[in-house]
Amino acid sequence: MMTTKDPCSSAKVVQYSCLLQRIQLHLQLIIMAS
Repeated sequence: MMTTKDPCSSAKVVQYSCLLQRIQLHLQLIIMAS
């Protein structure tokens, strides 16, 4: 079990929002790279 300060590991709702944030970050990187 990992006990890091990962907001994605607390609640399902937090997991979902964290996932959305990561997707947004990836999209921004892709847009900036192109």
